[in-house]
Amino acid sequence: MVAEVLTAFDDWVEPPNALEHSLELPAGGFTAEEGTRMGADQDRVGRAPFLVVLTAVIDRMYSKYRTPRCYRVSLLNAGHLGQTFVLTATALGLGPAQTGAFRDTLVADRFGLDNVGHTPLYPLAAGWPHPEPQGVPPVAGLETFRRNRLPAEPPLTGR
Repeated sequence: MVAEVLTAFDDWVEPPNALEHSLELPAGGFTAEEGTRMGADQDRVGRAPFLVVLTAVIDRMYSKYRTPRCYRVSLLNAGHLGQTFVLTATALGLGPAQTGAFRDTLVADRFGLDNVGHTPLYPLAAGWPHPEPQGVPPVAGLETFRRNRLPAEPPLTGR
């Protein structure tokens, strides 16, 4: 799993250098409009100050999981990383966003991925939270959990 970090500023970041454990800033030109197009015309993707695209290198995963399961594990890893990203961004006071709606080919072409053995999986974005969020449920406190009880289920019987 490789996380490719992008910004809506002039520079974009290449995949991490695995030998040096570092990131490199080789080129510029990434724009909000390009981010919006890659994010299936979602403005929140293009406007995000911070955009991460999780990708999978299938051969690398296959060296560890020598079955077709390697792709499934890549998807599970992306989900786990996505959840950690959202929790961390929220804890830092940022407004996180995740989407499965993106243009695979545009993303792959932009970052030199072949879209077969090295493929984009999951775009994640973070930025400033909306000052007046719409349709967001109230924060659940302890009283919410006291009021809402799970139904008691009958005990499992031997089969």
